[in-house]
This record gives sequence, structure tokens and C-alpha cells, in this order.
Amino acid sequence: MRLFYCFELPHAVRTELYEIVKPLRTAEVRVSWVRPENFHITVKFLGEVEPPLVEALTALGAQIAPKFPKSEIAFDTVGAFPTTQRPRVLWIGSQQPPQAIFDLHASVERELTKMGFEAERHFAPHVTVGRVKDEHTARLGQLAPIIARIKPFVCRAQITHLTLMESQLSPGGAIYTPLATWELSEAPLSPHPSPLRLRRGNGRGFEYFEVTAEVGIRAWGRTLSEAFAEAARALFELMVDTQAVRPQKTLSVELSAESLELLLADWLNRLILERDRTGCVFSEFRVTIHAQGLVLRGEIAGEPLDRARHDPRIDVKAVTYNNLRVLQQPDRVQVECVLDI
Repeated sequence: MRLFYCFELPHAVRTELYEIVKPLRTAEVRVSWVRPENFHITVKFLGEVEPPLVEALTALGAQIAPKFPKSEIAFDTVGAFPTTQRPRVLWIGSQQPPQAIFDLHASVERELTKMGFEAERHFAPHVTVGRVKDEHTARLGQLAPIIARIKPFVCRAQITHLTLMESQLSPGGAIYTPLATWELSEAPLSPHPSPLRLRRGNGRGFEYFEVTAEVGIRAWGRTLSEAFAEAARALFELMVDTQAVRPQKTLSVELSAESLELLLADWLNRLILERDRTGCVFSEFRVTIHAQGLVLRGEIAGEPLDRARHDPRIDVKAVTYNNLRVLQQPDRVQVECVLDI
């Protein structure tokens, strides 16, 4: 089975896009044109997939789609891959695609990589309108001037669903069959709680900083133990409203590492592991760090996730091992890390 994830487009949008790129068809170039009814935005092409894997891919779509908001894309540009001078794929796209599309793609990519699919090096949301089959340089040269002469336009489309699509090749072109479709969420899930900067007094606190498609945590305290505890609080404040989490269940954690930076990442990743293992979210963190031996001993307290009461926000996958920082000053310790969301 030849499969891909995609965003389908409304009929009216497909028709308008077809009219916009119609001038391309006047070129005397051999092109395999995509029928307007097949216009879509590919999120991830999966290639040939064994039928038993379809169930897992369906479950993945159902898991990911509700976590990302509906959005609007403004189609406003026509181009070619790799370039208009050497066109192989003709496309219509947007100069400023919504961030939600990139975020959803990144989430799909991460999960598929775990399943053994090859990671995509670059993602550019677009609608393929034709595939060039010609090698004649002079004929290919007709396309760039036509693209340049296309009048400025804006065609807006609502992105509301993620679809797992099957593609069956035929002499008349590909035949697409939706295998499953999932609705995206009505409103964006906040990537960080408000306010952005949260102080708790007594020299302790945390804040978030933006990283492309990710979120960074900066936490501080008077000691290493306080800073690590604040980083843990910041982590769970991204996931839920920690003030609503009752400290009913206590777990002990003990870790060691080769450096304070690695100890920070291991500590937070251990908390994510305990969340996944127990189904609990946590609101209290007591930490003791023996800096000489690079050993951390901690206690965390929380309760099973209650979606009605805990205000779920985003699903943090892991703490990355990039951009880890532990800055020690005489009266303040600051730690930083980046989260994979």
C-alpha cells in the first residue's frame, strides 16, 4: 500500500488553485499534471507500507491530530523544485505558512522515526500541481517566465483535518482513497502558561524562552537543588495547571551523571518517564544534589492526570541534550534546557 499523511483542501480552493496555475499548461513542456481533485498538502509521504502497519499509522494520526489547532494557509506563490530554472516539480504554496502546520509535521516526523521511517530533511508545505517529465533545456526554459508573469494572488484555505491517504497508481493518474481522517483541535494549545515569567519569591523562579518548534526552560534558585526543583516545576507547568494537582502520591528518584548538565537532563527526562509510567502529573519537587559526586536524590508528589481538573496543555516528549546550561554564581544558580514537544 502506497500511503501518505496530508491535509485535504476544500473543493472551491482546489478549483481556484487550478485556475491560478492554468497558464503553466500553455508551455510546450512534457508535464504530468495533477488533477485538481487530487490537490492536497502532503504532511509526510510514507511510501510502500505493509498492510499490518496501517493500524499503527491510524492510531498515530488519531493521537497527534487533536493536539494541534486548525489554521488558515494563504496560498500566494507559484514555484518549482529544485528551482524554476531546473524544474522537476511545479507547486503552489505560501510565503508564510502557519506555524501549526510545521509543528504538526514535526510531531508526525518524530513518531514515525521511532517506527523506522526515514526522517525528512526539509519540509516545505505546498500543493504539487505537476511533475516535469521533459529534459529538453529550451522547452524547460519556458516555465520560469510563465511563473514570473502569474499575477499576484491570495487563495485562503482552512486546514481542519489530517488524513491518512492511500495512493494507487494508474495509467490515468493516481487514485486517492482516504483511509482515515481526524479533526484538528478548535483552538491552539498554549505552548507555555501565562504569564511567560513566573517568580515564586525567595530567589526562586522560572521562565520560558522560544526555540524554533520547541520550548526552552530557564529556572533559578539560591542553590543547585532549588534550581533543579524549579526546572521540574516549569516542566510540569507546561503540561498542566500544577496548582490543581494534589500531592497525593509520592515517588523517590535517585540519579547520577558525569556532569551537572547531564544530571539536569536526566532528572527532567526521568520525570517524563514517571509521568508516562504511572499516568500521574506532579506538583511538588524536593531535590538534594551532592555536587561533588554528581548525585541527585529527590521526591516528587502528584496524582493521576484528571483532564477535567488539570487543564492539559502540551505533551512534552523529552528534554534534548542540546543547549544544556548550569550557571553557578555565589548567590544564584541558573539552569537552562530545551524541550522536545
